[in-house]
Amino acid sequence: MLIIGLLVFFAIFGGLAVLGNYMDDIDGYLERRRLSMVQEKLDRAKAAREAQLKADVAGGATPEATLDLLIAALKKQEVRLASTYYEIDAQEKALAGLEQELKEQGNLQRSIAYFTEVKTKGKKTCETTKYEEGCDFSYIYTTKKDEEVEFSDGSGKVFVPAGTQQRVVMRTVLNNFTRVWKLKK
Repeated sequence: MLIIGLLVFFAIFGGLAVLGNYMDDIDGYLERRRLSMVQEKLDRAKAAREAQLKADVAGGATPEATLDLLIAALKKQEVRLASTYYEIDAQEKALAGLEQELKEQGNLQRSIAYFTEVKTKGKKTCETTKYEEGCDFSYIYTTKKDEEVEFSDGSGKVFVPAGTQQRVVMRTVLNNFTRVWKLKK
């Protein structure tokens, strides 16, 4: 019985010693497998995003053409169509804002006036970076009356007295898959 116990002890001890010699290899294999699974997940997410971008064909061949399409949709009160001229990630928020304006005002005159003013008064400057090709339309105006202005991220409002100079900036970016220009929110 003692001999069997010793044999079992040495077998287990020897197995652990052999296993110990290969622990770095086992750890390396498990880490490579984990990284491979993460990479596969990233690749699937990237492919899904590219498919979204390739399907996003609403927009014009120039930033001005996209603004024209947007203004035309707003004049027809086609808020869903108007929202498609924004980048994919901003379309839902743009739709909600336009629907709210239509519900509260009964029309989209505020948005029509804003985008028309941006297009006609804005100075266009374009740049290409490592990450995107974009154009800004910007101009400075002086407020005619006291007003509350909401921050673009919706985090609050600020009081702006009459006679204050304000800068308006609207950015458009090129969808590199479909070559149409989109409004950036």
